[in-house]
Amino acid sequence: MKDRTVIATSTIAQPKDRKLKDSSFLVTINPNKSYYDRTTESYTLMERRLKALGNYLLSKKNLMKFVDFIDKGDVELPRSEHVALVEEIGNDRTASVEYNSQYRLHLHVYVSFKHRTFMKLNRDRILTMASAITHIPAKEMHCNISVQGAQFRNYVLKHAG
Repeated sequence: MKDRTVIATSTIAQPKDRKLKDSSFLVTINPNKSYYDRTTESYTLMERRLKALGNYLLSKKNLMKFVDFIDKGDVELPRSEHVALVEEIGNDRTASVEYNSQYRLHLHVYVSFKHRTFMKLNRDRILTMASAITHIPAKEMHCNISVQGAQFRNYVLKHAG
């Protein structure tokens, strides 16, 4: 019987050989509470708590707690190796608290990364932290995370109070 099986080998791209990617995220956190009077203590307190949440999320050390890494292919990397593949957390990260026409306060956070791995922000962990800081149950809050371009940084800056 003729051997028709070929043993094929291919090089696996080493982490530092992977393409450098830019990823930008716009995170919106809405406590889903209406504030019809901006002079009330409850409005001021929520505004202060949302600002504190924004500052917490903008810290490089804290921000990495909310990043999940995704293994692609057959090779699983430990978290520490994924973290090492994040080459830069953008200095252009920013946050703003916005009061909208529905009388609601919400937080926008813009962050960007340069990395050689696959990553995403963990919505549930962000909501858990948001709940701890705002004192509103996570299930009552809304959190949206979208992958965006750098132009959304300008949107966040435009609404910075």
